[in-house]
Amino acid sequence: MTMSTALFLFVTGLTNGAIYALLGLGLVLIYNVTRVINIAQGEFVMLGALTAVGLTTGEATGGITLAILAGAAWALLVLLRRRRWSLLWLPPLGALALSWLVRVAGPYHLPPLLAVLVATVTVAFVGAALYRLTIQPAAAAGEVVFLIITTGLYLGLQGLGLLFWGPGSFSFPSVHGGQIAAGADRCPDHAAHAHAVLQSGGRSLPDGGQHGMRRVADDDDPAAHVAGAPARQLVHVVAHQLAGRGSSHDGLDPGRPSGEVRADRG
Repeated sequence: MTMSTALFLFVTGLTNGAIYALLGLGLVLIYNVTRVINIAQGEFVMLGALTAVGLTTGEATGGITLAILAGAAWALLVLLRRRRWSLLWLPPLGALALSWLVRVAGPYHLPPLLAVLVATVTVAFVGAALYRLTIQPAAAAGEVVFLIITTGLYLGLQGLGLLFWGPGSFSFPSVHGGQIAAGADRCPDHAAHAHAVLQSGGRSLPDGGQHGMRRVADDDDPAAHVAGAPARQLVHVVAHQLAGRGSSHDGLDPGRPSGEVRADRG
């Protein structure tokens, strides 16, 4: 094995390890705060990657469309709970208008970093909306029910991914074209940048922060009674937002030694 091959495998291993670490962090964060085992966590990885690809290459912007639909359903749920019958027409109309604007403004060719930012915000919003639509109404259910719900989300998001993007592969462009020298060998320096982003994402959610959110979310803890039910619901939404944000970074790792990120739906 040559030094170049060893360096290539080493960087690839570090990158893939960081991706799985963030994916695991999202699973642990949601479970520690809400006691929900989110089977659909991997689909948020897919959603973040393909949304960013669509924003850079002019492909389908299914992630934004999904965010619009989820937002409209969330608004409808709020109006129904508040018995605002006269306003039920607003969310569907708003969703149609926004979807039309997104379609008219396309195709999109955003810079890679801007596409990553937009995809991150989009997936975080989808995560919060899906929590309010599926998990929060069943708050009193057991863990087995949550497993069934998140399995349904997994299958639904997978089907929507095939509907929006179809089976096939897409390439995310390289963020930076420089190289790191290791003797006579070279590897793309955006690999190091990717590791820094992934590690900073993991450090941004220390155990102390998870413990604080978990205390507010736990009905048996005195902190829950001080915060009240609205605060507990907010903590649950924030947990799903953060997990969705981390998952979008998982799928958008720009540091693969090949210089591209492959988002494969096949």
